[in-house]
Amino acid sequence: MQIDLTIIIPCYNVEKFILNALNSIINQNQNFLNYEVLIIDDGSKDRSVELTKYFIEKNNVKNFKLIEKTNGNWGSVINYAKNNNLINGKYVTILDADDLFTKNCFENIEKQLNDENDLVLTNFFRKNSFNNKLKKTKVIYSKTGIIDKKRSFTAWSIPLCKFFKTSLFLEMEDLKENVSYQDQILFHYFVFKKAKNIYFINKNLGIYFENRDGSSTSLEWNEDRIKLWCSNMNLLLSLKSKQINAYVMLMINHCKNKAPKNLKYLVKIKTEYIKEFKRAKFTWLNFGLRWFAKLVFTFATMRILKNSKNF
Repeated sequence: MQIDLTIIIPCYNVEKFILNALNSIINQNQNFLNYEVLIIDDGSKDRSVELTKYFIEKNNVKNFKLIEKTNGNWGSVINYAKNNNLINGKYVTILDADDLFTKNCFENIEKQLNDENDLVLTNFFRKNSFNNKLKKTKVIYSKTGIIDKKRSFTAWSIPLCKFFKTSLFLEMEDLKENVSYQDQILFHYFVFKKAKNIYFINKNLGIYFENRDGSSTSLEWNEDRIKLWCSNMNLLLSLKSKQINAYVMLMINHCKNKAPKNLKYLVKIKTEYIKEFKRAKFTWLNFGLRWFAKLVFTFATMRILKNSKNF
């Protein structure tokens, strides 16, 4: 039987969330999308594995497979799935264990998982860990359909609601292991660079749980985190893409604002890439906001990078 979609779930110390993520898959409104689920545990020390085994046994879901490996961080999970030929689906997506699909997700994406589309994107909700309120997130723009690659960018690098051809996935280089923020590299460096035909669905088909304790985004902004963040930004700038340059502007300002006062000097970009910021285009924003955003972030970024040096 042809498998339409492989869902990879990186799993590490997520006992509070993993059952919700798995239930969001089996509770879909339709059953005509053939899929497989690879839950890859990255050396969890809590009850994540125990709960996953319980779920698979209780629901008798033969298309759900638990794989255990030693800890190597998020990027190692993606490498493991790719390098061990675990993916049988025509398309692949990554669902972080603390995120969810909405009940109508599969029925909305099913028709678009075809030979024509390299990448299918949708909007999603954001759920704040402090008040549990849902907010709508406009990832790209309002119209459903094929989108111009120049406008295919997004300020979000999270894997939720990004479905791409497995053939593209298998062509990608390995991600770095034992470090965080490899989702930035996977989606902004590899996927968007390779994808040609991109289809956007203007519906919120997932729920992203932001600011939760234990996630990489809630880690302390120490010296190692800042250096890794800037290393990622330099790699993205090496593509010399106007859209990526705009994304990096946002991320550099975010890093600078979050960095402790005594470590702000570590927020640096290689001198050879500083001129790239002048070419930045915020193409995912509505037309009326683009020039304003560029003005604001160009000014702020240039102030940050005024004394940047190679490192």
